[in-house]
Amino acid sequence: MKTNWPTMDSIGIPQIRHFIYKSRPIAQFTMPRLPLPYASETEGKNELRRLFCGYSKLQGRIHAHSRPLRLLYWTGDKENLMGWMTSTFELYVTFDPLTKKYVAIEGVEKLLKWVRKEEEKLFIIESSTF
Repeated sequence: MKTNWPTMDSIGIPQIRHFIYKSRPIAQFTMPRLPLPYASETEGKNELRRLFCGYSKLQGRIHAHSRPLRLLYWTGDKENLMGWMTSTFELYVTFDPLTKKYVAIEGVEKLLKWVRKEEEKLFIIESSTF
């Protein structure tokens, strides 16, 4: 099935493998299609589980009642993850394991510009009422 949903290749930010973006004011999420290895037929389930468990751990730490964070960068063996929460968005991003923090931040800045530019395509901003 062919889809027009964006891929990280079409977005054009090579340092980012995958992301989940939540617009807090409208409570909607977006993410690109899953790339390899997360979409692999043979190892995809384990890779995808690891990815979403990583996002879940970031989200739990960022929203911790005892000591919440605004920004968290986690370095792992298979990927690096970053979680960032502001009043307008939550963002969870995956990078290659050797990505430096400054390169990750440059990629996130480009991603945020892309999301703002594509906002009307990614989210239901105004809905009709009947």
